[in-house]
Amino acid sequence: MLEQAREYLARVVAWPAPGEHGFVNIHWTFKPADGKMRPDGKFPWSGRAVKTLDEAMNALSYALKNSGTMDIYACMSSQSVAEQKSGKNNWVYWKAVRQAANAISLKSLFLDIDVKPPQYDPYTGVLIPNQKGYPTFAEAVDALGAFIKSLNLPAPSIIVNSGGGLHVYWTMSRALTPDEWQPYATALAEATKKFNLRCDTQCTVDSARVLRVPNTFNRKTEPPRAVRMVGPSGHDYSFERITACLEPYKNLAAAPRVAGSLDPSIFPHRPPVVGPNALASGVDTLGPLVDLDLVAPNCAFIRDVLATGGAQVDNPLWNITTLISTFTKGQRADAHRMGNKHAGYTQDSTDAFFDRKEREKDEKGLGWPACATISANGCRACQACGNFGKGKSPLNFETRTQPAPHQGIVGNAAPTQINTGFGAAVAAGGAGSPPNNGTQVSAAGATPSNPPLNDLPPGFIRDARGIIQQLIQNSDGTTTQQPVSDYPMTDPWIQGPKPYILRFNSVVERNKTTQIELPLEIVGGMEMRKYLQAQGFMMKLDPKKTQGFFLSWIETLQRQKDAVASSPFGWTRKGGAIEGFVFGGKLWTAAGSSPAATSDGVISRQYEPCGSLQPWIDAAKLVVGHGRPDIEAIVASAFAAPLVAFTGHLGVIMSAFSQESGVGKSSALKIAQAVWGDPIKAVQSLSDTANSAMNKIGELRSLPIYWDELKTEEDTKKFVNITFQMGQGKEKSRLQSNAKQREPGSWQTLLVSCSNDSLLDYVTSHTNTTTAGLYRVFEYTAHKPAPGSSGQIDTSDATIILSKLNDNYGGIGLEYAKFLGANHQTVAKDIADFSRDLNKETSSNNEERFWIATIACICVGAAYANRLGFAAFDVLSLKAFMLGVLKKMRGEVLSQPVDMKNSTHVSNIIAQFFNAMRQRHTLVTNRIHIAKGKPPANSVKVMGDATKLDYIAVHLGLDDKLLRISSSHLGDWLKDRNVSRHIFVEALTAQFGMQKVVGRIGSGTVFAGATEYLLQIDISNHPELNFIDET
Repeated sequence: MLEQAREYLARVVAWPAPGEHGFVNIHWTFKPADGKMRPDGKFPWSGRAVKTLDEAMNALSYALKNSGTMDIYACMSSQSVAEQKSGKNNWVYWKAVRQAANAISLKSLFLDIDVKPPQYDPYTGVLIPNQKGYPTFAEAVDALGAFIKSLNLPAPSIIVNSGGGLHVYWTMSRALTPDEWQPYATALAEATKKFNLRCDTQCTVDSARVLRVPNTFNRKTEPPRAVRMVGPSGHDYSFERITACLEPYKNLAAAPRVAGSLDPSIFPHRPPVVGPNALASGVDTLGPLVDLDLVAPNCAFIRDVLATGGAQVDNPLWNITTLISTFTKGQRADAHRMGNKHAGYTQDSTDAFFDRKEREKDEKGLGWPACATISANGCRACQACGNFGKGKSPLNFETRTQPAPHQGIVGNAAPTQINTGFGAAVAAGGAGSPPNNGTQVSAAGATPSNPPLNDLPPGFIRDARGIIQQLIQNSDGTTTQQPVSDYPMTDPWIQGPKPYILRFNSVVERNKTTQIELPLEIVGGMEMRKYLQAQGFMMKLDPKKTQGFFLSWIETLQRQKDAVASSPFGWTRKGGAIEGFVFGGKLWTAAGSSPAATSDGVISRQYEPCGSLQPWIDAAKLVVGHGRPDIEAIVASAFAAPLVAFTGHLGVIMSAFSQESGVGKSSALKIAQAVWGDPIKAVQSLSDTANSAMNKIGELRSLPIYWDELKTEEDTKKFVNITFQMGQGKEKSRLQSNAKQREPGSWQTLLVSCSNDSLLDYVTSHTNTTTAGLYRVFEYTAHKPAPGSSGQIDTSDATIILSKLNDNYGGIGLEYAKFLGANHQTVAKDIADFSRDLNKETSSNNEERFWIATIACICVGAAYANRLGFAAFDVLSLKAFMLGVLKKMRGEVLSQPVDMKNSTHVSNIIAQFFNAMRQRHTLVTNRIHIAKGKPPANSVKVMGDATKLDYIAVHLGLDDKLLRISSSHLGDWLKDRNVSRHIFVEALTAQFGMQKVVGRIGSGTVFAGATEYLLQIDISNHPELNFIDET
């Protein structure tokens, strides 16, 4: 029954001679009896290490007889290591251990050719061909024959139908060492790529590969398919006969180990890498970490795995990408980027794999993986690469650029320490000198790049003023120019794909450059003229000609450059790590900037920097530095909001209220808003719908949200509702007009309100059974300064200074965004350090985490503003003030009857319910009949006049100290008061031993109702409920 298996094992693997050390491994997967699979969801492995062919056949028979066995394999190399085990009755055996580093000898070269018919994509219905193999066995055999003929190879020694393809072997007349075998196995793999034989080249070069054994079954198919040898068996060949055919392809993969692109003499010596492991065939370098995105333009392999997330690579190449990530700036994040679409990817397994590669890199001295190693493991793009054959690694080909120094606040100075005045120093992370406060700022100037001179379609030119002119050929041979528009149109680029928008700069107001946007979906339609003119770009010329030009212009731009992806304001992430900060039309990173654009044109214009910085700095002096930390905190919130992302919270809320006028809350809020955007239009209005507010928060993402003038009870209730939606971190999913799902916005930011009354009472009514809502709000009273004090704002001066912010806003935010994008790692550490120290100082608990986050962000944000030359916050006083607020907030929480873990709060709600029910809905008797059947005559006596009761919701027994409450009536009462019935009933059970029973309220009296669910409490052991007995 196992003749083919015996012949196969006798010829394909190298058996140790009697007395020689070494093992041949038989491996199999099995279905565990307890159903416990591997972490990746696959069947676990088992196996035996044997020394003779007879032992191998016994192991094979054992595996076949086991009902749980799935697929059976043999390792292609004899191994030096096995693990001794003891079975039943102390039977000793060797467990198979397989590693390329443990290979002793091999006896064959092999190919794995996949055969699989085209598959239908279940989502698109498209027939997808088998790109890695062949659709039929006949085509696979034909391709193999053509390949053998091209290389002048002899006929294969053995061909196995694996049930899913062909395993092809050339067996040798003697055993080979790994050093003999590896170069020609790699040459065979390179030859398959040269002659386009579609096969698994990683298999061919893997000295520890396992392949299927004949006379077994391929159980990965349904039904299982037999694995069998096919065709006549060939000969065992001399090694020289085979290598003569492969010699021309051996040098294709030659990869001498050389140093990286930097002078190796500046790095410590690393021992040469040894061993047959393909990953060890690396280029030796200890150079600086490499930017993977700067490698991608010069390496098709890196470019492909970044674009596809490793979806198309097999495990050996996926293995290599993880090793590569240990040498890159992105580190772990790059490992996820290059593998998150791979079939075997999980976040946890990739993290563990990355950690293992880090250890192996140091323990085994692994260097940069060589191009030849990547090619040998199956990358077909390497052969066509101009860098292949240079003996280098893809990481050698990083595009190295010298970034231009920033002219704003982020310079090239070494990181300095800021003494904030609150203990620890906060690192500025490379901030240079303060900005030139008179410099004009404009988001319109933030374009993706200087557009090429030929960004215009044929027949158009741009004159010195930026006006686009159409060249008109006259009948007399002369050429005249006709303007497309009377406005300049410069620096064009396309944003997309969600949505596609044409953006360009123009001057529609005197001396003010602004960015004009035009959604592609309305170009050429009636809506286009209205849309442009709403932005001040008037279409006075022939509309048809103007629309025709826009269509041609867009087509020209699309051919020249890629669209810039839409991105909300604030922090952006790439591969699971922060990439930079988006503001002012650009993504700001440590390496400089790149284009970015938001999808909402209205919000984008409200947050488009304009004017200069000095008017904001002058305005800040009105309220900062005068010993008024309650007002300074509002201004500091503008610098605090982007820092919330580093606290781990989705949104925190700060409320400043006062019933006095002239406190300065509104002035401070206007100054804070002007850090980022229009101080009038960008402030949130109570006339906005909740959906509109959530959409705006999602678009601003990391920028602060301001609400002013919460004066009425209805205003405050509406604001509280929005704040609780904000706590979810994203807006609700909604359909677009085309019935497709709209991508919901998300955020991590700070919401600030200035009102005439406290929010806490409304928050309590919104969450009547928990303190969670109270802990989410950091609230304090803003006080009016003493007459004649430096903190008093002169109304006439303030009006003039603040009015200048209407035309000078966003510039401070633009400079702050540059700083944040360039120093986000330092910022993250500052927030973490400050929060940790604050937790220790205040002995805070987990429920107070939002308060701690608010204080940390306000104080660190104020310190950054000081360091960058924007303001002069008294950070020490600011911190002291906010710690005082925290202490008061702790008292507020204790005074609010919303904690259902507190029996006093629970009894308070029972008292309210009892008082509401006492006059018309409470029946009092001497006792309550709780047994089955009717009570003895006259044993239950009604106390008082019960004829005036409307219905019975409460039944009180005076002698037996029992209280019964109608569950349905209590539920209705709680619902009217926004109290969770479920939480309250659980609290009754936990605090007062309440029991849920089925019975008739008023049982034993003529007033008894129908059978229903009742809540029963023995009040005799609960003095907190003595008010019921007294009543």
